[in-house]
Amino acid sequence: VTDAVTAVTGAELESRGAQDISALNAIAPNLVIYPARAFNGSVTAYIRGIGQFDPIWGVEPGVGIYIDDVYMARPQGALLDVLDVARVEVLRGPQGTLYGRNTLAGAIKLVPREPGEDLGGKVALTLGNYARHDEKLVLNLPVNEHLRTRLALAKYDRDGYGRNLTTGGEVSARDAGIARLSATWTPAPDVEVRLAWDRYRDRSGPPGARRLAVPPRAIDPDQTPLDPGSHDVRSDAPEKLDLDNEGASLTVDWAFRPQWRLRSISAWRHGNSQSVLDMDSLARPIWVLERDFRERQRSQEFQLHVDGDGIDLVAGLYLFDGVEAGDGRSIRPRILPPNFYRADGSVHTRSEALYAQLTRRLGTRWELDAGLRYTRERKSATAFNASYRDATFSSVTRVLADFTDHARYSAPTPRLALSWHASDQLMLYAQASRGFKGGSYNVRANAVDFPDSVHPLAAETVTAYELGAKSEWLSGRLQANAALFRNDYRNIQLSVLADDPRFPAGFPDFRNAGSGVSQGAELEWRARLGMHFEWTGDVGYLDTRYDRYIDNGINVAG
Repeated sequence: VTDAVTAVTGAELESRGAQDISALNAIAPNLVIYPARAFNGSVTAYIRGIGQFDPIWGVEPGVGIYIDDVYMARPQGALLDVLDVARVEVLRGPQGTLYGRNTLAGAIKLVPREPGEDLGGKVALTLGNYARHDEKLVLNLPVNEHLRTRLALAKYDRDGYGRNLTTGGEVSARDAGIARLSATWTPAPDVEVRLAWDRYRDRSGPPGARRLAVPPRAIDPDQTPLDPGSHDVRSDAPEKLDLDNEGASLTVDWAFRPQWRLRSISAWRHGNSQSVLDMDSLARPIWVLERDFRERQRSQEFQLHVDGDGIDLVAGLYLFDGVEAGDGRSIRPRILPPNFYRADGSVHTRSEALYAQLTRRLGTRWELDAGLRYTRERKSATAFNASYRDATFSSVTRVLADFTDHARYSAPTPRLALSWHASDQLMLYAQASRGFKGGSYNVRANAVDFPDSVHPLAAETVTAYELGAKSEWLSGRLQANAALFRNDYRNIQLSVLADDPRFPAGFPDFRNAGSGVSQGAELEWRARLGMHFEWTGDVGYLDTRYDRYIDNGINVAG
């Protein structure tokens, strides 16, 4: 494998006390991953400096999240729990050839444990202060020699770390549950059918939002002092961050010839997210933000695998259909004039791709990888954004955007890699690849004050170069991997707050910034120091810059 990959087993994640994939933040170099703002169970991920910050509908991520080989199109629900997983892989660098769109920074792949042949299970109970009690149950239930099933359940409960000093409610409480079911059926020696289903439900309370300063008297006449605790708030809004996410996939593998295999992956997912956030955290209605997101996706992938003598081939067809809809409301009655704003719309994405990757062994030491993917996608967007008279949102005072539009995107994403096995312990490689992140629309567009905001964003692309080494010493007790990389980005998509005196908090704009470079180095190692001890570590270095960033007609890049 010539990619920079960090693979972590489920056993290692358990030993680290990990609950979800945000624990990878301390395991893989040049990876930043954490729970996204505004929604429980949502993820923000960056690899080598590229990712997605704003989890608004319609905006494409830069890091692909996968479960059971199925792409999760939205960050809501993608903060995957590591309950009963075989391993989690972090693939750094563009994965556009085999994984496709929106993996121009890399991909994170969660692989659950498969059903086994033996009857068994595991029960775990965790108790702690703040009335914490976590329960986990895993059951492996083989029906017969041809049908095996596996069930994993978890429930997380904990009181809040702080209090709402206005309502007396809890802050930062935990109330979440997860369920996974998988079944493997082998009706014939050369056919395997696998069904996987998962569901995530989160009703945890909002995290504490500590104020850092007292607002001006015009906004807060009482000049409310700062809160005494790190988790206490004074909100008068019924804050909530609810999430429901569910999905299923059906995978069929057919080894129709000794070295030939066909694979089909059919999948669907849907989710709902609601949030009410008191942005000022004060006991008066100054700025309340409400969001209601809905999404559904369907995908179908066909793959052909050929394991030949000296040649391996993977080729496939990928089809995707997804709809994201949202209703966002901003209530700021103390802003002059009173501001009651609502954005309502949807983005429909249809995508198809053809791809192939060939691995050719050149003698005993050299290996060549060559691949190409061609992606086409069509985006359809609708939006109705307006200002309203009051918080009932029943009387429009000013229409800011009312449009239906569509855009088409296409991109080839090739990959070429050459590796040299200098010895049984050392492999060196060089590769070049291209990544593609789909364009989209600013669903909060304001055609009146910012006419350009209704135009679709151009697709973001990256051309990446990488040199690396993978080594294994002392009979496998010491492993060390290193990589040097450079990424040249074009049409970088950014979420920015446009400065305008008519918008005290700034206008939330999406734009193509221009071009930039991300380059750096990575080193990771793993050493077994004994039967029960292992030392792992990593170091990452990142240097980024903009070469071109046009703002109001001026290149503001340093």
